[in-house]
Amino acid sequence: MSKYLKSQKLKSIQNWIKKLEKAEVSEQSEECSVEELKLPYKDIGAGRHRVVFDLGNGLVLKVAKIAKGITCNKNEVNLYRSVSSSLQKHLCKIVEYGHGWLIMKKMNRIIRNKKEYENQVFHILEAFRSMGIRISDLHDKKSGDLKRKNIRLNKDKKIVFIDYANVYSC
Repeated sequence: MSKYLKSQKLKSIQNWIKKLEKAEVSEQSEECSVEELKLPYKDIGAGRHRVVFDLGNGLVLKVAKIAKGITCNKNEVNLYRSVSSSLQKHLCKIVEYGHGWLIMKKMNRIIRNKKEYENQVFHILEAFRSMGIRISDLHDKKSGDLKRKNIRLNKDKKIVFIDYANVYSC
């Protein structure tokens, strides 16, 4: 049962996740996964492993679009639930989750001047590293630049990570 998803929509997601787990679906384009899910929400983006929908109520829904996306959602939930409140405040709030999907707060304030926030991000990542956690979704692997698409600002202009699924022990 979901507080935010009607049973029909939740069933559609669960059926999709079952297909992913049975390997009935190969690497999918965003359009294919969105089409198959048949959810009435606006598709606002996707990464390699998940598609993101705007629920229209200040929340977003992340659904796995390939099997690795199931693990990505699980990683985000586990990290969010396991860190101290001083670190959790830098992770976008997850309000509900299930197998292969999660719902989190929609964060709209993008970082316009990345230089202004690089030190803040560096210090936050150092705090995670001191806990033995490395989040790889926040810097471009080749250039080392901040991935601004994965970082937002809260109402107090503090950094919040909206994609923190690729987490490693360090």
